[in-house]
Amino acid sequence: MAATASETLQRRFRIPAGVIAAVGSAIASAGILLFAVLLHNDPNYASGVLPCRLLFGFGAGLTLPTVVSSATVGLRPEQAATGSAIVTMSTQIGSVVGISILGAMLGTASGGASLKTYRHAWLVTMAVMAVAGVVSVAAIGAGLLTAPSTAAAVNSVPPQQEGMAAAAVNMARQLGTVLGPSVLGTVVTSRFPRNLHDRLVEAGIPSPRADRIVEGAPHGGGATDLPASLARAVGTAVPKAFTDAVHLGNVIGGVVLIVMAVPALLFVRHKVHSPRTSAEA
Repeated sequence: MAATASETLQRRFRIPAGVIAAVGSAIASAGILLFAVLLHNDPNYASGVLPCRLLFGFGAGLTLPTVVSSATVGLRPEQAATGSAIVTMSTQIGSVVGISILGAMLGTASGGASLKTYRHAWLVTMAVMAVAGVVSVAAIGAGLLTAPSTAAAVNSVPPQQEGMAAAAVNMARQLGTVLGPSVLGTVVTSRFPRNLHDRLVEAGIPSPRADRIVEGAPHGGGATDLPASLARAVGTAVPKAFTDAVHLGNVIGGVVLIVMAVPALLFVRHKVHSPRTSAEA
């Protein structure tokens, strides 16, 4: 039913595949979250399992067929089987890796004593599905940007220069792929020590000791001589400081994209070159 709904949404309502995949991932995540919430030592199938499975199944039914069809829709007929096989292979690999990770988390836990462990496993699964939904949304923006930029570059030159134009666009994209993570990494590594120092001071750690902890953080040391209460404060401050640094890097990336949209809007034009006549040739 969900697969049919996915096909209808794409063909009749022209909803992008990335949006459908993101919504499906969100629905599946909600089903997994219900598993974590409703799971207890003596679950009732009708009230504690069936709603979760229905919700997860509907979300997966929206996501998986959409991903498979999107991966093969642009291929030539003779390449469709290969493309479908690659997608299926990726799905199987993801299933094996996911089950292995969950198995490692659960370990030998069994019975009522492992209820907390099972809940943690479901929450990790939900987080992975949520990330998949975010990636689907991000893929929409990438698709809206990549294809038009290449088409605009190719259409703006004479036919005999189209290959060079496509190569230039691809080279620029590869350079951006290298420079972007490099800039993000530089921002994170430069801001993390300052953010960590501020977080530690806010947690009540004296500034000189916070400086020593910051100096030892890259090497995994600096907090070994702290009492238990301050050690917990350090354990809370480190991920928050890192997250703040990553947020700043993402904001910078978003601002760069918005700034680059202005010259793209002003200078990128669609030009159509008429084929040369026999007299011009």
